[in-house]
Amino acid sequence: SVHAQVTQSWVKRYNGTGFSYDEPRKILVNKTNGDVYVTGKSPNSSSGDDIITIKYNQAGVQQWLRSYNGVPSGWDDPADMVFDNLGGIIITGTSKGHTSGYDCVTIKYDYNGNLKWVKRYNGTGNGDDKCLAITADLQGGVIVTGVSPGKFAGTNTYDDIITIKYDYFGNQEWVQRYNGPGNSLEGGNSVVTDDNNDVYVTGYIISPNTGYDIVTIKYAMEGNIEWVKTIPTAGAGSGYKILYSRKYSEIYTIGQNGSTTGIFCYGYSGNLKWQSSDFGALTKLKGAVLDDKYSMIYLTGVTIQNGTYDYMIIGYNTYVNGGQSWFDIYDGYVSGNDLPEAITVDNNGSIFLTGESNGSGTSDYTTLKYNLSGTRLWEKRYNNSGTGTHIPV
Repeated sequence: SVHAQVTQSWVKRYNGTGFSYDEPRKILVNKTNGDVYVTGKSPNSSSGDDIITIKYNQAGVQQWLRSYNGVPSGWDDPADMVFDNLGGIIITGTSKGHTSGYDCVTIKYDYNGNLKWVKRYNGTGNGDDKCLAITADLQGGVIVTGVSPGKFAGTNTYDDIITIKYDYFGNQEWVQRYNGPGNSLEGGNSVVTDDNNDVYVTGYIISPNTGYDIVTIKYAMEGNIEWVKTIPTAGAGSGYKILYSRKYSEIYTIGQNGSTTGIFCYGYSGNLKWQSSDFGALTKLKGAVLDDKYSMIYLTGVTIQNGTYDYMIIGYNTYVNGGQSWFDIYDGYVSGNDLPEAITVDNNGSIFLTGESNGSGTSDYTTLKYNLSGTRLWEKRYNNSGTGTHIPV
């Protein structure tokens, strides 16, 4: 049908000064004007891996490029990027420190690429601190979360969940370190805020009796803990993504227990309202997105069919307590390995899924579009040279 046709508008490539592997980590699109922002790491012959951020306009014309080299020169790697409410672009990740191992680093640029501030965090254990996720609140502040080795009163707390809030100007408002009941390994993987600027983090903790558990923590906007909820697992659990519904004032933690993926819906006070499971359909979760307008959560990941990896997408209806609405499995051209990487939705309820798919002696970018009912509308493959491996983020 006419509606199923899609054409490639532009392709832009970036080859860094180190003429080596340049790896993207995150892409954002300004839905108002179509501007595109990409951040990733790029080797530099004199300064190691740097954090590169590039802005393109909707026609694909590069507007600016910025490079961040930590202190000292070394390995710098972004993990996540977000817009604030005034058009700023904030990146968080990991950066080599002088004598502090690796530090959390958070960098803010304005719309025109001017560097507004850089903030670094070295934890109490003076070890390798990693920020893995970022979100923005309604006041222009940003919150990051990740993993930080710690000490308290001279006692080793091993890895803690680190959560830091900065205001619009980069001033640190608060830091919270969460050390679980097992005084062992904890980490934060995802963070979100609600309409009250409260903060929610999900990740993993080690509990004394159950091993790795899925944890969800709520912080008030001032930084104090309001509640902590754990989902016991069989020893290999973690929360990977957290989402907030403005329609229902609900928080959705998406986590895995071994090969089983679950959605856990919490109310504002931390009460578990419902949970859904994929019953092991996704061997590995790769992405999750909320379409609040249509009360849907979409999960994507790897499923195994006939001995190979395939894309899988599952749609859950939040209005009916996480009931499964539909699913689809994509097996590429040659029935090889197909590995999804990311998922998003548009304002019309369409879902876009992208990843890597085996072709005839190649591995191609492969993007699929679905409508709200789960009908696959089109498939588009990209391989620049016709050979080699091409992996989107």
